[in-house]
Amino acid sequence: RLSNRFKLKCYGKGDCETTARIKHGGANGCRTGDTLAYWNRVKERCTNCR
Repeated sequence: RLSNRFKLKCYGKGDCETTARIKHGGANGCRTGDTLAYWNRVKERCTNCR
């Protein structure tokens, strides 16, 4: 899985956030603010995400 490979770069973030931000922003998706808007949209639609 893509998120497993880059999970260390997303320290302190949940699995849903890690997956969404890496999918949208690539390997450094968790380290850039450019993926926050995407993560917020995912979070609104996914009631199980934290």
